[in-house]
Amino acid sequence: MGTEPPPVSEPFVREVITHLNEECGTGFPTFSKAVRKLVAQLLVDGYTIEDIKTVNRWADRNWPRAAPGEKDWRATMLVPSRLYGEKFGEHLGVARGTERVEPDEPWRPSADDLLSGAP
Repeated sequence: MGTEPPPVSEPFVREVITHLNEECGTGFPTFSKAVRKLVAQLLVDGYTIEDIKTVNRWADRNWPRAAPGEKDWRATMLVPSRLYGEKFGEHLGVARGTERVEPDEPWRPSADDLLSGAP
């Protein structure tokens, strides 16, 4: 048995990349073999399409658009190879943590957080 991930269907890749493009204002093609391989590997590893969309939303919020004359970090950070590569699990962990709180609401620990010793 090879180490290559199984082929992933076009609709899954299209959904993920279309979501990335819409969320982040990028323009990645939905037919890239490299992106297809990244998405397939994430699915083989047990991640879901919703997990990938969570990372897309987090990336858009955390790498704001540059003001005129400033370096545009989005151009180097919001690419499928970075978002869906070996650090995807770390991105997802941070993204899930930030999605617990609405931006305008202060964070208040739950009873479970207090009992578990969470900050």
